[in-house]
Amino acid sequence: MSALHQFVPSLLNSDAIGSHVLEIKKTLDTFGIQNEVFVNSEKDDHVGIAHPFLSYPKMRSDGDILLYHVAGASAMADFLSSRKEIIWIDYHNITPSAFFDGWDNRTSASQHIGRIQLERLSGMTQLALADSHFNESELIDLGFSTTQVLPILFNPDNFEDAAIDPTILSQKKQRWLFVGRITPGKAQHNLIRSFAAYKQLYNPNCELYLVGKPATPKYFDSLTAMVDDLGLNDAVFLTKGVSAQELSIYYQTADIFVSLSEHEGFCVPLLEAMHYRLPILALASSAVPETLADAGVLLESSDPLRVAAAVDVVLRDQELLEDLRRRAKDRLTKLSLESARTALRDLLTSYGLVDGVRP
Repeated sequence: MSALHQFVPSLLNSDAIGSHVLEIKKTLDTFGIQNEVFVNSEKDDHVGIAHPFLSYPKMRSDGDILLYHVAGASAMADFLSSRKEIIWIDYHNITPSAFFDGWDNRTSASQHIGRIQLERLSGMTQLALADSHFNESELIDLGFSTTQVLPILFNPDNFEDAAIDPTILSQKKQRWLFVGRITPGKAQHNLIRSFAAYKQLYNPNCELYLVGKPATPKYFDSLTAMVDDLGLNDAVFLTKGVSAQELSIYYQTADIFVSLSEHEGFCVPLLEAMHYRLPILALASSAVPETLADAGVLLESSDPLRVAAAVDVVLRDQELLEDLRRRAKDRLTKLSLESARTALRDLLTSYGLVDGVRP
């Protein structure tokens, strides 16, 4: 039986891609398929199970399949381009470099290199997976001949509901939440502007929490300056990185999840918000309509007044709120871990790695 080894630049169980990699590993283990995980270096293994990718040649066997998770530029891509083993990729999207122009030219250049590396792999990849049809369309445009959508293996059990400080609940403030890296493509600046309009026009007793690690320092600094200029220092909070338990608390205490992100390859936080039955309002950009489907309200514009009015409508209409919660539950069932594992099993079966019978 062939071995299927995963290559991912960094393995972190709290990261969406890292969690996906670990769930694939669990599935491969279940089917008795030999597999290992390889990362850039030892410092990039945050769960204690991976190997530096340069050690792979000493561990290889005939018939190996190497699955590379692509989300940016990496020395792994050049390494794999030189290999004779069967190459598969799992494409999680590379944010277009234009989003970083003027904010972080180094990252902009890195994203451009990532796309060059991805295109180079198109002629030597047996199978190109993508976690959304949006991402798959990019692979097709780049010349990958065999593509398939493999949904994110999202495991809600990774969330540990933590005890909530009663003082938080006693404040009775309305809370907006967005979860995602602080980066121009996520457009947190539009969220702050929309929140400012909402606070002024509809509800002065509200707060906005932007949960995510700063990926572009200059952009992060511009957001803090915007918050200060708008006089919102007591209402808008950029929390940077948080623990899994802290993230759970943010979801549990939020009233609405609002995303005005302009570029998403899938957007796992939408699934997280569904898990907590939060009403979702999101800009209909990139892969967001595909992931969200009918489980939230899609907006065609990030105009602050329109966003503010839409949030007001959603939060005031109890019948709509209950309908959105029901739809979120149904949508999450379709995107469940069990469904994704079934899709993975079918994929492995079609390539002769398992016999198609559940263990």
